[in-house]
Amino acid sequence: MSHSGQPLAEVFGHLVTDQTDTASRYRSRRLCPFNNKVPNCTKDKAKDPLSGNIRDPFAYYMSDPQSRASMDWSKEPNYPRPDYLSSSRKRLVPQLVYKGGILHSWNKKIAVALNKSFFATLPTLKRAPKDKADIAWLIYDLKLHVEEGRRPGRYCLTKVDEIFTEFEPALLSITTPSPGDMKDFIKLLQEKLDEQLETPPTNQTIERPF
Repeated sequence: MSHSGQPLAEVFGHLVTDQTDTASRYRSRRLCPFNNKVPNCTKDKAKDPLSGNIRDPFAYYMSDPQSRASMDWSKEPNYPRPDYLSSSRKRLVPQLVYKGGILHSWNKKIAVALNKSFFATLPTLKRAPKDKADIAWLIYDLKLHVEEGRRPGRYCLTKVDEIFTEFEPALLSITTPSPGDMKDFIKLLQEKLDEQLETPPTNQTIERPF
């Protein structure tokens, strides 16, 4: 979605390349594009409404949006990337196990809305007919919407797919790890250890504990 090396696709609901009066007003006043009860961002840190490794490029861009719309941030440390693996382990799985387990015991259906790229990182789920499914996976993606004759456009959250599964098979697929070869794991750790050493390793290896 974003320019190569530019980690920001949109800011306050408008493309980073959008220099219209409306986009500039949203940026300068930090207006929320999601129709809150009040127009301004209501996050705890509304003056700096981000946490994590997106904060630095966000602050850099906001200091001069016109000249930095196509900035190249790729050579900066900790270039921001989505951590889908952490999201599935820390958020999706606990929610499915705990809250999903309760709803399933009550014979209630479950709807899970996920980003398309996030869903693509999950194991392949065995599909079920809609009338026999316990979970409806609603897959969303950001699509650039441009009104006829008007540019630039805005990204809109759009449902791109629906997948239906039973509860227990889906939970089993997501929570069952697929471990690789331990030798490859040890090799990777050894390489990481070697990178930290100022001199080539002699007898410092990681294999002994295993």
